[in-house]
Amino acid sequence: MPVAVDTNVLVGRTLKRDQYHEDATEVVGIIDKGEVPVAHVNSYVIAETMNLVGGRAGKGVAVELYDTLVESAGFELQHATKKDFQEADAVHRKYDSLSFVDSVTVAYMRREGIEYLYSFDDDFDAVGSVTRLADAVVPR
Repeated sequence: MPVAVDTNVLVGRTLKRDQYHEDATEVVGIIDKGEVPVAHVNSYVIAETMNLVGGRAGKGVAVELYDTLVESAGFELQHATKKDFQEADAVHRKYDSLSFVDSVTVAYMRREGIEYLYSFDDDFDAVGSVTRLADAVVPR
């Protein structure tokens, strides 16, 4: 069963001083070990993650993170489509608490039939089609 991964998990795993570092490290650990069949990271999440990590820890750390994601068998980097972008506009207008990147994630998940999202952002809880996982549990 595929899952999606939010920016804050990748940032939390990368930055040791991040408030979610320990939990994010555990989540990424089960993905890397193959306990989760495949973890989708859409292109908007990748861009947001690279910008945040690069701004906080430097471009070199961001590049290392990207290389790690590309090389990991547990992560699948996916391009969000024009259709996702259009659907994200509707999601963004409906849910005041979601950022546009969060809205793209919801649209992508709907298109791919993905229910589960690893995220520490409880704003996703308002979206009925998303089941947010805030720790290293494997969805069944």
